[in-house]
Amino acid sequence: MSDFIPAIYEKRHKYFLNFANKFFGENFWNKVLEDDEFSCAWLCAFYTIVKSRCNTSNEETSEIIYNSLKKKFLKKESYDNFCQILKKHNLKLGFKSNIPFLNSKLKTAFDAFENLYLRYEIKMAERGKI
Repeated sequence: MSDFIPAIYEKRHKYFLNFANKFFGENFWNKVLEDDEFSCAWLCAFYTIVKSRCNTSNEETSEIIYNSLKKKFLKKESYDNFCQILKKHNLKLGFKSNIPFLNSKLKTAFDAFENLYLRYEIKMAERGKI
């Protein structure tokens, strides 16, 4: 998925905040901190989707992700610490997910996230939200 969508870009902060609030469960961030591979993969997939849909810099993409998760999950997490955690998982999991058959479980997690996100995006488009 690598298509820039101007309507999403224009509403990127509110759009991804709403998505995160509806999509991620209560224990999502705790599982990321525990290095749960599935949750970490979804964090990386979320980053990838925001970056591709908005064509934002790495820094702005990180800020969007942080602000989308902050109220629900990151009450005690500083932006700098969040960025370190995100970067660690992007380096570790983002690379693995791009190599066929290296980790089919990880690839499945990325694909599942992407499919769920696409359903959300279609639903928002049908409702005229984007």
